[in-house]
Amino acid sequence: MFAREILRLLVALMFVSITMRSEAAADAAAPAMARELVFLNWSDYVDPELIHEFERRNGVRVRQVYYETDELLTDMLVEANGIGFDVVVASDTSLRALSRFGWIEPISEKAVPNLRHMDPRWLSSRVENTFGVPYLWGTVGIAYRADLLQRPITSWRQLYSPTADLHGRILMIQDSREVIGMALKALGRHADSNDPQDIADAAELVRAQAPHVGAWSYVSVNEDSALVTGEAWIAMIYNGDAVTLREYHPDIRYVVPEEGSYLWMDNLAILRATKNKALALRFIDFMSEPANAARNAAYLHFATPNRSAERLLPAEFLADPAIYPPKAVLEHSGFMPDRPPKVLRMINTVFSEVTQ
Repeated sequence: MFAREILRLLVALMFVSITMRSEAAADAAAPAMARELVFLNWSDYVDPELIHEFERRNGVRVRQVYYETDELLTDMLVEANGIGFDVVVASDTSLRALSRFGWIEPISEKAVPNLRHMDPRWLSSRVENTFGVPYLWGTVGIAYRADLLQRPITSWRQLYSPTADLHGRILMIQDSREVIGMALKALGRHADSNDPQDIADAAELVRAQAPHVGAWSYVSVNEDSALVTGEAWIAMIYNGDAVTLREYHPDIRYVVPEEGSYLWMDNLAILRATKNKALALRFIDFMSEPANAARNAAYLHFATPNRSAERLLPAEFLADPAIYPPKAVLEHSGFMPDRPPKVLRMINTVFSEVTQ
C-alpha cells in the first residue's frame, strides 16, 4: 500500500502545474447551480479524487451506480430501457451491443477535444469510430499466491483442471464469455471459435472445474481480499487489480498464461436518454485530459490509451509487464469476439447451470 501511495504522490507532483492551470480555467466557467451526473461504472474503477475535483470544478454531484459484469450491465440497461444514467463505462464488447440497441450517443472530437490525445490504435477500436472514448485497457489473466502453491502458474489448464490442493480455493469471474473463452484456450482451441463441438468441449471443462471453485465472484481488491488473507489461492482477474493486490501481499503474482488471453478496452460513453448531455461530455473530456488520465491510470494500475498521458507516467509504471504486456503476450491475445446468438445461448445456458 505504501508503494501505491508513493506512486500516486509522484504522479500528482508531476501534474500539479498542469492541474492548477486547468482548474483556474474551469473554475471561472463553473455553473452556478448544482446538478447530478449519474455514472454507471465498475466498482472502485476511478480515482475518487478525480471525481471530487470534477464536482468542485463544476458545482455538481457525481453519483456512481455499480455493476459487476458486462452481462449485468446489459441487464440493468434493459430493465431501465437505458433511462436514468448519463455516462457509462463500457467494454469494447458492450459498446458494440449498446450501439446496436441505440442506447448511446455518438461522440465527436469537437465535443470531446481531448480525443486528440488518444493513441490511434485504440481509436480504431471505437464502434465505427463514433461511439465511446477510450478509458483504460488491459488483459485477463490469473493471480495466485506463489507462497502457497508448489509450482508457478503458466497455463490456463492449471486453473480449469486444478490439482487437489486448489479445491475450494479458486475464484472465477462471473462472466460466461470470458470463462468459456479461456476454457477454449486451455483446450488449445481458438478463443473466438464458434464451432459447436469446441463450445461443447469448453463447457464440459467448465462443468468439471465447477465443484472445485470456491466462488463465482470477482475477487475483492482490498486488504480483506480472499487472495490476501489466503482464503483463495488462485483467481481469474483483470491485470490492474492483480497489481493492486500484490501491494497488499508480496507473494501475489499475475500471469497471462502461455496460451494467451483476451485483451479488453473500456470506454466512456453517453447514454442517449441523458438529460445532462453537455455535462456528460464535459465529464468525459475532463477524464481524458492527459494529466487526469495519467493520474487515473496510476491509481488503478491499468494501462491508458491516452498517448499524451503515457508521457506523464513514471518509467517504472510503463515498464511493468503486468500493466503493459510485452509483445509476446499481445501476439497470442485478441479482443473478445461478437458471437452468434445461438452460440451465446449455449454459453449462457452452461454458465447458468454450473454457477447456480
